[in-house]
Amino acid sequence: MGQDKKKLEQLLDFVAKIYADKSNREFIDGIRALVLSDKDLPGSSGGSASLDKITTYLSLDYDLDTKDFPDYSFIEEESVRETLLADFREMLRYQYGTRSHRIDFLEFCRFGVLQAEMLINYFFEKKYNSDFGRVVKAIQLTNSSYVPGDHLSQICDIPLKTKAYRIRHELGWDNDALSPILNAIEVRNRQSHRSLRLDKDKIQEYEKRFKDAKVWFFRDSVPMYKKALDQNVVTQKEMNEYTFQVWFELQPFDEIIRAIKNLSTAVSIALVVKPSDTQPPENSAEESTIEENKPADAQPSENSSTEERKPTETPTEERKIEDGESKENAKATPPSLKETVEQQTDGKNVAPLGLRELVNKPDEPADQKTTG
Repeated sequence: MGQDKKKLEQLLDFVAKIYADKSNREFIDGIRALVLSDKDLPGSSGGSASLDKITTYLSLDYDLDTKDFPDYSFIEEESVRETLLADFREMLRYQYGTRSHRIDFLEFCRFGVLQAEMLINYFFEKKYNSDFGRVVKAIQLTNSSYVPGDHLSQICDIPLKTKAYRIRHELGWDNDALSPILNAIEVRNRQSHRSLRLDKDKIQEYEKRFKDAKVWFFRDSVPMYKKALDQNVVTQKEMNEYTFQVWFELQPFDEIIRAIKNLSTAVSIALVVKPSDTQPPENSAEESTIEENKPADAQPSENSSTEERKPTETPTEERKIEDGESKENAKATPPSLKETVEQQTDGKNVAPLGLRELVNKPDEPADQKTTG
């Protein structure tokens, strides 16, 4: 009993510290809800049961620390590293319902996006020495119409989706790898504007159109998506909305976690490469290419020239040039980067219901393309 009493005293000390921190208001309210019932008022015999409830409640949060966290050890700044870890822990609280006593996919996505944005900003700041102009030139290599607004002066001011589309090329990712993060950003944005809802009627409407046009196979069917677009059954924007709604209905917690871990791993690997090996050329305006939403089957023109590989590089097969990307920029990303990420993450960087690169090119909002 002496040992049990000591543990209870330690528990009470811990709870007292939580009460002293006003930022833990939701946690405090949760404890009060557990103990301040009629049967637990002073003089009642329900105290022991209440302590059991408190122990169970606290153990749920402790259990989160046994989960597999992303490896943020490559982050040099301790404050940034600790913020990322705190945001991931908060994600898990909403996944397992220990924060607000219910599972909350929307808040889960919000804290996932906070990590993705911090990682993406960190990548561009480190790789381009926080040089805003160089980052803009890099973005214009694959989004020639992007012009930052006059009010923008820092990397963090650039819209997140604009940076996300660019980092896909920097890391050598395909759309499947990026789509969970883009979808989480979409959830966060729509929730912020109170415009997010699961529209099952819209899903059924699109699928009826697919079936009436005889292009329907099953939901996760690349040929069906491609035929629907080729035959103008739906527009690209409608296809994106359909695939987003189907994805949102699934609420794929684990898919987003994998994507964030993959992003962390890929950024840590990419930052090992010397910046001089990957910085965009000065004449980026001439090297600029089509926007992200051009059809995926577009091929470089026949008169496109391929720069000779530097003698010091190991001859390897160049990765596929995506979306009309300039060959200069395609050569900038180490060919083995994507494979290395897949090896370190068991290859789990493809969404179960991914927005396939072949057909579903996420549209970047027009206001982000032109004004930043």
